[in-house]
Amino acid sequence: MAQPVSDIRPAGRLLSPVREAWEALGCGKTMLYQLVRNGELTLVKIGSRSYIVNESLHAYVARLTEASTTGRAS
Repeated sequence: MAQPVSDIRPAGRLLSPVREAWEALGCGKTMLYQLVRNGELTLVKIGSRSYIVNESLHAYVARLTEASTTGRAS
């Protein structure tokens, strides 16, 4: 079972490795990179490693939640 997005990193951590981000969202690598291309998630690189900005993960999940509670598709 995937961890909730709020639990993927201890408090204060700003970035999550790409693998942890897609596991937390319960999607695959291709879908995660599609979300990045569509501007839904923010990807940053440090050296050769790619990370997803945790704030963008939380915002994306909030948008999904809002859409599902109001009946709007995301």
